[in-house]
Amino acid sequence: MATLGLPSYARARQNARSSYAGIAAMQDYARMQAQQRGSRKLFNIGQKYEALTPRTIAGYTQRGLAGPGITSGVFSRGLQNLASAEASDRYTAQLRLADQLQNIQSKQDVAYRKMQDRLVDIDRQKANDQARIAASLRRMKPLMGG
Repeated sequence: MATLGLPSYARARQNARSSYAGIAAMQDYARMQAQQRGSRKLFNIGQKYEALTPRTIAGYTQRGLAGPGITSGVFSRGLQNLASAEASDRYTAQLRLADQLQNIQSKQDVAYRKMQDRLVDIDRQKANDQARIAASLRRMKPLMGG
């Protein structure tokens, strides 16, 4: 491992922190985008089923399966199926969003651990270099009359 000058250790530590800060900023932006996409997807699902419900009711009414005096269970099952499909679509969208957010957080956690490891390595290198310099100075002391 190359020996760094004392100011170089501080610079290396700052570089490690700056690198992590850049990664963290990108992950924060990715998180914000994922949340926006997830919210938009949930909104679109709501819009889709909001528009679909009147058409579904009209379809049952036109076929004589819904309306005054009709007690068929086909209409109520159809609406239950529609509500179930909407709930399923919403649940799937929320799971996908949660998976995306978890993936983003995992990447940020890995980057943080790498930064911490790099800082430990820099400190270890600094301590080793200082010990090596001290040993060299002790060996030179008899030559300097001390």
